[in-house]
Amino acid sequence: MNNRKPIHQQLKDAGCSVITLPLSWQNDPKFQNGLIFTVPPNLLKSVFLHSLYNGAYPDKVQHDVELSNCVNPLNDQVGVWKEAILLYPYLRPRTPLHIAAAAAEVLGKTPVQGKHIARVLERRLAVFDNALRGYLGWLSTQHAFLDEHDALLSVHAERIHAHGFPKPMLTAASLPRVSDEEASWGREFKTFFERWRLQTLAAPYLPIPLAPQLPAITAHGQNQFSIPDIYPTQGTGMINEIMEDVLHEHHGSPHLTEWMAFIGKGNTAKNGMPAYGRRFQLQHFWRILTHRYPSELHGKKGVLCNAFADYFNVSEDTIKGDLRLIRKNLGNDWMNRYVEIC
Repeated sequence: MNNRKPIHQQLKDAGCSVITLPLSWQNDPKFQNGLIFTVPPNLLKSVFLHSLYNGAYPDKVQHDVELSNCVNPLNDQVGVWKEAILLYPYLRPRTPLHIAAAAAEVLGKTPVQGKHIARVLERRLAVFDNALRGYLGWLSTQHAFLDEHDALLSVHAERIHAHGFPKPMLTAASLPRVSDEEASWGREFKTFFERWRLQTLAAPYLPIPLAPQLPAITAHGQNQFSIPDIYPTQGTGMINEIMEDVLHEHHGSPHLTEWMAFIGKGNTAKNGMPAYGRRFQLQHFWRILTHRYPSELHGKKGVLCNAFADYFNVSEDTIKGDLRLIRKNLGNDWMNRYVEIC
């Protein structure tokens, strides 16, 4: 069972002790026992920019803005689950790596050397991070994944509500394994995670993909590293050729064929990767907004497109194109898909 600290204690532990939650939220049964996804305050305000009543936002909107301001001081706080902060790093832009002078000193480096190390690591991490976010965007538009996800959560909703999702224990070059305590019901999740290359789920529709295990030298001088097959290979040379052949050409997973073709060496147009990542965020926040404000946003697709274009710093046509692709893959009612676990 997951031992979740009260949200006030988590905020304090995160260095946010000055934040005070609105009393209306503290007494809300949904807040105490349910799952609430928050929307970034700037996006929420932008959506209702043209829906002001007497110069003020509707009470429901202001209510949600107050909660978002409280639980989103850090990039990876995306909601509240039973009074605990829900953490998920892939609905916000990744914070660039920074090595402070004090940290560089601990490493035995000068501040200048620390900045250089940060730049090198940032360049390497960005490649994997972009691919991971792209995979999330592709995954979120796959009927097979969503159908399996929904069926699994529907069967185990009560247990998930009580204990959360099975937490994998990862070792280098291995797929997730659930703990003995969760083995009785975790086997189904383990199969699901392995099939779709996931570590676990942070919440419904928020998967956490497998991450690369970067090289480490063993006591016997051997290099050990693991790169899941959902990541594109980088560069040229014999090692890359072998990895490309094993990971993508002969992956043995027909349900991933479309993604393997996109990241394979035969596709030179991988600049579409950021668009996949954007669509993952778009469908998540679009679903939340249309569920939470069905009457306020009825017939306001143009308002939503404008707000999301501003949020992602792209054109409205780009957002409309994203929506057309999502609708083509998942149908016109894609935003109504949801499994309640609370």
